[in-house]
Amino acid sequence: MATHATEIYLVRHGETTLTNAKQYVGATDIPLSEHGRTQAQRLSEKLRDTHFDACYCSPLGRCRETAQIIAAPHQLALNIVDALREIDYGKWELLTVSEMKALRPDIYVEWERDPANVQAPEGESGDEVLARIRPAFDALAAAHPGQRILIVAHRTVNRIWLCHLLGHPIAAYRSAVGQDLTALNVLRYDPEVAPHFSVVLMNDTTHLNVNTRH
Repeated sequence: MATHATEIYLVRHGETTLTNAKQYVGATDIPLSEHGRTQAQRLSEKLRDTHFDACYCSPLGRCRETAQIIAAPHQLALNIVDALREIDYGKWELLTVSEMKALRPDIYVEWERDPANVQAPEGESGDEVLARIRPAFDALAAAHPGQRILIVAHRTVNRIWLCHLLGHPIAAYRSAVGQDLTALNVLRYDPEVAPHFSVVLMNDTTHLNVNTRH
């Protein structure tokens, strides 16, 4: 890594207590499950010998706890960045797909077709999420020239940011980019090279394939 470039380890949080409930969870603050803590611990062990200069995360508890587990061996303080919070599903928070369809079938059809421009009732669109996360990612990357930082965020936030960097339409974020639980992505930011951001690694979950004794 050149001295003026920034390396960003972008992580999705671990499993939550509602991951398997088939409910849409965005702005709602819910904790990690025990399995989610185990997932985060395995990623922490994978990154134990990787030097980080700073750690940033979403304000939501599932990201804060994931970040704490990963950052603990490095004795890093957590820096909370509100702009990294998950997409807001508005009136659809904690609903299943069938409940979402029943509440506003007309909006649901359009939201499925174009999530970049259509939002859940009283929620956010994909383009609105990009508009708030882009300045945050730009600022964090620029603030750490020649350093490596850890950022823990959410599935949709990460998908939208990666789609933007890879040149995919934001409307395609659900199909174009995968983000599994505790997925690791590695990004590079170089202000002297265009484009400034590049994607080095995406959706890596090899840390979850280790023997269960470790």
